[in-house]
Amino acid sequence: YMALANAVDAAGVRSVKLLFNSFGDYQRPDGTYSNVAEGNGWLGDALRAQPGLKARIDDFSQHPYGLAWENNENTNDWGPGALEAEHRQAVGLGFSHTDYYATEFGVQLNAGGVTGSSSQTQQAERIKAVYTELIATGYVKGIWYYGPHDNETGTWGLVTDPWTPRQALTVVALFAG
Repeated sequence: YMALANAVDAAGVRSVKLLFNSFGDYQRPDGTYSNVAEGNGWLGDALRAQPGLKARIDDFSQHPYGLAWENNENTNDWGPGALEAEHRQAVGLGFSHTDYYATEFGVQLNAGGVTGSSSQTQQAERIKAVYTELIATGYVKGIWYYGPHDNETGTWGLVTDPWTPRQALTVVALFAG
């Protein structure tokens, strides 16, 4: 990140915003875990290794898949609640810029688990709940919906093939308008 940021600065490019993924807890190569709750995790460890990040990171990215308010398994790396825990950590570590961009979020139709839904109505409700939560934080500045149309990864789409709108499209459009 710092090498890229330095190259962007040296080139005089001022119209880009470099995002740093603040992924929460993670497993180290030796098998132990680095945890946000202990002041570590992805972001804490990165800052110790590269103190210049504190002033240079423009903002953060995260993929908050999951149900509204969820911090899956309390690992601070999955779900909208994890994004909120990671934001608290960024603020607590003293980063100059602490806005977030949800650069990927979606709910799959006719799929199980916290990223799935059993109907178009449930898909739309789950999207609405997470969008409402993230926007209410005040620090989430953008949300990119994963899969505007169904593809080889599944039925995430706001529209089906051949471009038939789902209820989810109406929900996302309300937030965009």
